[in-house]
Amino acid sequence: MLKDFGMKVKEGLRLRKLGRRYMLVRTAEQADLSEVFTFNEVAASIWEKAAEAEEIDVDALVGHITEEYDVDEATARKDIVAILEEWKRYGIVE
Repeated sequence: MLKDFGMKVKEGLRLRKLGRRYMLVRTAEQADLSEVFTFNEVAASIWEKAAEAEEIDVDALVGHITEEYDVDEATARKDIVAILEEWKRYGIVE
């Protein structure tokens, strides 16, 4: 499980809401706007919950998503692990 790897949200990133979408941008003085990540509502919810913790806890994220959205635990876990792995490839979690 990813929790065991000590994964956490990378510092220096801020989630912004624009209409129905969310954008994750770097907070440096001169942010590189060519490197912007867009999230839907569910991904933004996962990001916000993950950012609250010292270390990303997949079980806590699964519990959060199954409470907030109409999704079963197995599907939520599979999707959360997939998104965390994608975020790791993009370097926004470490």
